[in-house]
Amino acid sequence: MLVSFVGGRGHLDPMLPIVDAVRDVGHEIEIAGSGRALTAAARLGYRTVETVVASQRTGAEVNAPGARGTGTLAVPDRGRDAWELAELFVRRAGAARAPVIAEHCRALQPDIVLCDEVDVGAMLAAELTGRPHATVAVTAAGSFVRPEVVGPALDEVRAGLGLPPDPTAAMLHRYLTLMPFPPSFHDAGVVRPTSHTIRPELAPLTSPVPDWLAARGPGDRPLVYATLGTDFNTESGDLFDRLIAGLAALEADGVDGVVTVGGDLEPAVFGPAPTNVRIERYVPQAALLPRCAAVISHGGSGTVMGAVLHGLAQVVVPLGADQPHNADRCRTLGLGVVLDPIALRADDVRRAVSDVVVDPGYREAAARLAAEAAELPGPAHAVALLERLAVERAPVTAG
Repeated sequence: MLVSFVGGRGHLDPMLPIVDAVRDVGHEIEIAGSGRALTAAARLGYRTVETVVASQRTGAEVNAPGARGTGTLAVPDRGRDAWELAELFVRRAGAARAPVIAEHCRALQPDIVLCDEVDVGAMLAAELTGRPHATVAVTAAGSFVRPEVVGPALDEVRAGLGLPPDPTAAMLHRYLTLMPFPPSFHDAGVVRPTSHTIRPELAPLTSPVPDWLAARGPGDRPLVYATLGTDFNTESGDLFDRLIAGLAALEADGVDGVVTVGGDLEPAVFGPAPTNVRIERYVPQAALLPRCAAVISHGGSGTVMGAVLHGLAQVVVPLGADQPHNADRCRTLGLGVVLDPIALRADDVRRAVSDVVVDPGYREAAARLAAEAAELPGPAHAVALLERLAVERAPVTAG
């Protein structure tokens, strides 16, 4: 099986429990991608292949089409997000990656290709080389990747590769789509005949728990975790400063905070940390979430689902991509409070955290969703579906 992803850890990590399960039963796997996520896959013992592709238009690496770093916080704009999905992931990354991954397919001769749901280059490569592909949903709400958004761009790329039109973007779900999220979190209309929901799995703890975190006990003050992920963190302007100030204001309420700013940012740039707040580059969520009372995040699918599975209340500050869609579901399902990243002030953070920590309704809503997820079939079921696809080479429909 050739496993392909476009972008960073948010595109690879949801696939890893499935890929691990495939490997555990003895199948051969090669993972294609780039950057730190590919390095992480290599550390897990996988055979990897670099798929860095230079864009003809920008000279930038299109394997990370959402690359940021300006430090500018933009006003959230769903129209712009949809344009970026079509332009950067489909027209640029899809067109550039398809022939490169097709070359890997011809060399590797995989039975099937498994990719994340926006890696259209891998899907096109599978079609070009006569192989079925399976996709893994990496956006929790599921409504970000819509046929009406990606369809026209996809047809342009298909025409350039000599493939027939696909006006409804049926290619995206032609054979098998694995959805590692509880069904109640999906937006209406995202489930297709080839969709199969499986249990979301939390990333295991692969490094020691930091001493300061391990020293915390059940009687300690509530701990609130704040993150803006590993992509939008470098395009967040002064949002971290405002989040830190909001957590600092919770000192009087007996609440502690930990803020992770990502590997590209230096904690020292935020100045001396408030007495009740730690600022770190990275702390494994597998270590943090079991010790937290609530989570503040940008609404990335992995962080949102991690909070749900730990029964935690959330404060969501969506910045772009699938995050506003996830924030909508969090609000609708009673999982947390949604704040505007532009208008947000420190006191808004303090009030929102106080509300979600005190009101048990948010944790109860998360517990209901976690219980729903626990009842779903696990990665072994995904292995059986993938094996069926490899043998039958035909759509794997539910039921």
